[in-house]
Amino acid sequence: MRLASIIFLVLFGAACVGAEPTDGIDALTNASFASVPASNSADFAPTAQSSLLPPAAEPLNSPLFTQIPIEKEAAKNKPISTEPSDRSLRGSASAEGLSLSVTTADATQFPTVQLAPASPGAIEPWEVDPPSDSPRPFDPYAGFTADSTGFDYPFVGGFLISGSTVFGTRVLPASFQPQFAARFPGVNPADAVLTEGFALGLSCSPGGFGRFALNYRLLGASNFVLYVTANGPQDPLVAQELDPRTSSSDSPPPTILVPDSVGSCIVSSRLTLNQMDLTYTSPGLALSRTASIFGEIGSRAAVFFHEDYTTALTVFQQAKSTDSGLGPVAAIGFSWIYKPGQFYVKVEGGNLFSWVHQFDREMVVLNNATQIQSNEMNGFHSVPMLGIEAGVLGYMGEHSSCGIVYHLDAWWGLDNLGGSAMTWISNGVEFDFRWRF
Repeated sequence: MRLASIIFLVLFGAACVGAEPTDGIDALTNASFASVPASNSADFAPTAQSSLLPPAAEPLNSPLFTQIPIEKEAAKNKPISTEPSDRSLRGSASAEGLSLSVTTADATQFPTVQLAPASPGAIEPWEVDPPSDSPRPFDPYAGFTADSTGFDYPFVGGFLISGSTVFGTRVLPASFQPQFAARFPGVNPADAVLTEGFALGLSCSPGGFGRFALNYRLLGASNFVLYVTANGPQDPLVAQELDPRTSSSDSPPPTILVPDSVGSCIVSSRLTLNQMDLTYTSPGLALSRTASIFGEIGSRAAVFFHEDYTTALTVFQQAKSTDSGLGPVAAIGFSWIYKPGQFYVKVEGGNLFSWVHQFDREMVVLNNATQIQSNEMNGFHSVPMLGIEAGVLGYMGEHSSCGIVYHLDAWWGLDNLGGSAMTWISNGVEFDFRWRF
């Protein structure tokens, strides 16, 4: 047994002494490339084969060596192909509407990314950021600038109250000779009548290029006074008005003392104004963020009616005139916006090319006989006009505002026929309401 061990060591040592140092490495390399095809194996032919190494078909699992796949070495000599191979890996992933498609065809190709339409469950934009036109609390000051004012409310309605005075000279035509000329109605400078009315308006601002407006105004008033003699007999109609028990008014009417030769009578006055304006207002020229000036131009149609008449038991007299005309108007204004409202002032001027109709009539009962005479006159003339308007508007909400406006109106040359010339002056206040749908 001991003799057999000695013989084995002698034989194993002789084999190790006879081998070169590189034979082991060459043998390992040949084993790694054992699967190379025959056409390429000549370049890598091994020089020696060790019987102590494992067969070449089995890969070497050792941390000292790394196996290099022949496909990658051979790929160096192959042209790059852009077509996907059979071994291409395709996949898709989606997250919140974004779909990715990745394709790997070869080591030299890059992944491609494609965007797909949003899935039904994607988050919509308005769920994150509300649209700009969503309802918000109304701030009367935030959105207004010098050229965006309270005039943009398209519907306007107002109530007017004013004191009107008509004065001047009323000349009777030469062909008309009343029997009671001293009592015939005329214009009394002391008479100032309380005038009431209303105003309506429509406007629009197409595209922000100024404002077109249609406004209507109606004013009316009636008044009467008593002509009373100091010592003479009173007319039965006048005596009835002086008696509180039979008077037609709640308060005693004003009285005017007249000479005895004139006699007592009731003198009444009535006036009516119908006015319609079609105007264009320019966009405001900004002086600052809250102040601006603006211009206005348009046309005016108006009918001014004025009448005086005298009533007594034996006499009735009437003097009536009507001015109907059309003419241009122009204005310049200043606007200042404050929080939360607006102040403005406007000065306007114009001229009314008028057709005037004058009518005079008298009816006298004398000696059980009734005598009637009358006269009419017509003609053209012009009526210069001046107006001043100053107002304060307050914004009540997003759709409404209210205001107080002062009006001064002065018209000259009314009833300008046969030497007559009358002037109408009115100082009034308007309470208006503006609405936007």
